[in-house]
Amino acid sequence: MRTRPILTAFNGGEASPLMGARTDFAKYPTLCRRLENFIPLVQGAVTRRPGTGFVRKAKGKCWLVPFEYSVDQAYMLEAGDSYLRIHLNHGTLLDGAAPLELVTPWTLPLSTDGDGACRLRHVQSRDVMYWACAGVPQQKLSRLGATNWTLERLKTRNGPFKDLNDDKAVTVYASAASGSITLTASADIFLPGHVGALFFIEMKDGGGLLPWEPGQVIAVDDLRRSDGKIYRCTAVEDVSGAAEVTGTVKPVHTYGRVWDGHNITGDDQDNGAEWEFIGCPYGFVEITAVASGTSATATVTGDWDLPPGVVGAGNATWRWAHAAYSDVEGWPEQIAFFRNRLVFARGSRVDCSVAADYQNFASKDYGVLTAEMAVALQIQSQRNNRCQWLAPTGAGLLIGTAGGEFLLSEQTSSEPFGPENAKAAPVTAYGSRGIVPPLVGATSLFIARAGRKLRAAAYSVEADGFTAPDQTWVAEHITASGVIGLAWADQPHALLWGVRVDGQLIAFTFDADQQVYAWSRHPMRGKVEAIGVIPAPQGDADELWLSVAREIDGETVRHIEYLTPTRDATAARDEWWHVDAGLMLRSDVDVTSVTGLDHLEGETVQVAVDGASHPDAVVTAGAIALVTPGRTILAGLPAPAVIEPMTLDVGGGAGTAQTLTQRIAKVSLRLVNTGGLKVGPDTAHLDQAWFREPADIMGAAAGLFTGDYELDFDGPWGAGARFTLVADGVQPCTLVGAVIDITTNG
Repeated sequence: MRTRPILTAFNGGEASPLMGARTDFAKYPTLCRRLENFIPLVQGAVTRRPGTGFVRKAKGKCWLVPFEYSVDQAYMLEAGDSYLRIHLNHGTLLDGAAPLELVTPWTLPLSTDGDGACRLRHVQSRDVMYWACAGVPQQKLSRLGATNWTLERLKTRNGPFKDLNDDKAVTVYASAASGSITLTASADIFLPGHVGALFFIEMKDGGGLLPWEPGQVIAVDDLRRSDGKIYRCTAVEDVSGAAEVTGTVKPVHTYGRVWDGHNITGDDQDNGAEWEFIGCPYGFVEITAVASGTSATATVTGDWDLPPGVVGAGNATWRWAHAAYSDVEGWPEQIAFFRNRLVFARGSRVDCSVAADYQNFASKDYGVLTAEMAVALQIQSQRNNRCQWLAPTGAGLLIGTAGGEFLLSEQTSSEPFGPENAKAAPVTAYGSRGIVPPLVGATSLFIARAGRKLRAAAYSVEADGFTAPDQTWVAEHITASGVIGLAWADQPHALLWGVRVDGQLIAFTFDADQQVYAWSRHPMRGKVEAIGVIPAPQGDADELWLSVAREIDGETVRHIEYLTPTRDATAARDEWWHVDAGLMLRSDVDVTSVTGLDHLEGETVQVAVDGASHPDAVVTAGAIALVTPGRTILAGLPAPAVIEPMTLDVGGGAGTAQTLTQRIAKVSLRLVNTGGLKVGPDTAHLDQAWFREPADIMGAAAGLFTGDYELDFDGPWGAGARFTLVADGVQPCTLVGAVIDITTNG
């Protein structure tokens, strides 16, 4: 029986061998047994992955961190072992002839998780990037000018702190109210690791200060408590022979001097006093040295001096607290922005800064609790699982822990998020790996705890809550070795790029609106160790950057590279780029050799001359010789692309044809902008497709082919009909559809 089925789409992506018999699956005809270095497009076609351009050798193993001030000002940061380099516009920021380099506090072991994923966390606000990494204090990277960058410790103000001490037998007092002071404790509470951390101290039982009340006798220099603050009387109404008493207006100011009333009745009663704000019943210090467990030197910080009720041995207080983060407690491991607040997290603790004041973690506004103040909470669950990532969404701050996912949001939607209107509620219970999930529309794509499943977390109206369906069930083999990195590139192809534990680059075409969920693999010569995405220099696309480890000339080197742009019919013939770690030379005259290829010393590279295929060449002393001279030369490592659709279920007559003997006699390919490919029953038996027309100039690049191309196919008889297409040269290839001429025996 002869049949001629058509394959109209390939955007089901590469499927697991376990899907081999699922002809009942609606997307079965769009699946592929193998899809390497082809990108499945939302429209249904697959297009050959563009090659990568070489930027510079990395200093060492590193992570790639996007720094995006705007669409047209974007940098890629190379964060390695105690150093930071800055790349932009496919080059590197220099300090003289050498790369500009900042010293960082994180080492490579500190910034690498046990499963191989990156532990560096970062969020950006215009020219400033805030960093968190387990084992080191938070950092602040500032771009002060084109070549003026600084990295310094991020010091917070007024917190955050651990819970207040509740053991009344353990007290602390200060030697003075301002400047450099000594803290003396009644028990061992100080450790060397507290140096550099904040310390909170508060008067006990009101500190012996009377509360302000109207009509009470008062004198200059008297202290009173009012509205959570402390005031000193600096002047009183003075009527001869009359008692001096307070007025009727309660002091609430936070700076300067204000009268609480004055003699307006005309009688002989003094009823007004002037009050100077001197602070609150509590204060903050930064520990600068630890002499012993009971003695530490500190510097008073904050907007006011320490209250008198904590100064001196007679004012020892049990109301004190250590900083929530220090060398003793550990430093924040996660960082994010949420509701215009800077958020830290470590373990099950989450701290949100004062609204719109990112380095201020005050729990009260001059003694008064308001909605703008800092928020501190513990994630409550049956298991004490550590926070793995923070991901802001429209519904709230999604928090991934090793045991499940939570949503930090308002308890009451009618009130603003704040210390009295915050909750962290469980939403799913899958557990997460420590990889920050990209937000795609309203969906957060996160890697589950074992590292082998990608889940899409989003609010579902039907479920009236969050759901996180598995996106890898059709292709579980793609992520079987584990995923250690993700990066989202929305333009032009809606791709989630990923890095596996074994160093292979993978991609997931994701468009929920069009119901396209397609995996593909993108093997390269070498091992991909890190990826990141920034806008391309032209601002018209998102650009994937990679750090790739390769064995070159007998040693392991690491290349910083970027994925070159996807081309279309408007591109010049010599602009297409399908080699990796490549360099392109443009000259005003014909050249017969190319230099500058030291990063590929000893490697056999593929070459294109003015867009035409050229024989391979070996890099010697950083150069290659050309057989055919030209003006635009591209050279780089091969990046062959392979597609093998699923076994077709056609021609069975009375039932399935899956186990019947079949043979393909002819294949008609519908192609767009294609310059080279081979087709056969498998990769060992391929026939070259020829697109050169008689009118094409010999030696020059032929025009790219768009249309239907028919090949006679000398396929063998066998169980199931399938074909393989390979694009392994320097030419582009886009496959839109295929018509297969199949003969079935049985």
